[in-house]
Order: sequence, then C-alpha cells, then structure tokens
Amino acid sequence: MFLVDAVAGYVENLTEREFDAPFIALLYRLGYTRVHLVHGPYEFGKDFIAQREENGTLHQYCFQSKAGDLGTSGWRDVSQQVEAMRTGSVVHPDFDPALHRRLVVVTNGRLKGGAGTEFQNYNEYHSGRGESPAKLWDIDHSTFALCRELGGDVAEGAGT
Repeated sequence: MFLVDAVAGYVENLTEREFDAPFIALLYRLGYTRVHLVHGPYEFGKDFIAQREENGTLHQYCFQSKAGDLGTSGWRDVSQQVEAMRTGSVVHPDFDPALHRRLVVVTNGRLKGGAGTEFQNYNEYHSGRGESPAKLWDIDHSTFALCRELGGDVAEGAGT
C-alpha cells in the first residue's frame, strides 16, 4: 500500500486550488468529457462541470471542491453550494441543463463530527422528493482513483 500512502500524503496537503489540475486530469482519465473549471464569483456552486455517458445515458456532472476535513458547520456551508448546483443552470456554454444532473462534493479530507449524519440526512430528504442524492468523493475515494489511474495495485472496490 506504499503508493496509496504516498498519494494520500500528497493529496491531503493540497490547497483547494492546488488540487484543480490533478482533479481535472483524473476526470479525463475516468472518461468525463467537456470538463471545465468554472470556480469563481459566478459559479453557482459549481467548481467544475463535466459530462459522462453511463449505461447509454449522458449525464451532466457538477463538482464542488473543498480542501481539508468538513465538520458540521463546513458541511452546512457546502450544502448551500450543493443546492446551487442542483438548481442553477447557467454557468458555462458546455453546461447542458437538459441532461440528468449528478452532484458531487469533492474534498481532500473527510466528513467529521456531525457532518456525515447531516450529509446523509440531506440525501435522504432529496431522495424522498425523487431527486438525485449528492455523492461524496473524499480523500479515500480520490486517493484510490488516482492510484488506479497510476497503475497501482489497490483493493478491489476501494474508494468507489
């Protein structure tokens, strides 16, 4: 697991903006297209947008990235950005609001304290309304995905 530990040590020490380039490269390697960094004052919750075909259906992905661990108050701030990802439709010419939308919170840390419970409650609420839940790509997910793309030997299913 040396590669996993080395990659995790690198990723967890990146600032939010330092993680942008490796994240964009990872998205392309994972088969995403129309990948754009849209972070800024008019992002409407979306740091990145991308599209990917899954089972014959094209999806519009929206990613909100954060550096470090997210505690309860941090998640509450991020949840407002996730809501903006869910509802906003203007961000970039390649953003297609007609496609089924996937929402992903990306962090090079983990959910801490009550943040995990609040994240789960958030998703249960939206699932109950027939809306797609948000996904979480934390340090473990990102580390294992990067290691797989680097050709590393990682446990089957880890980080998915």
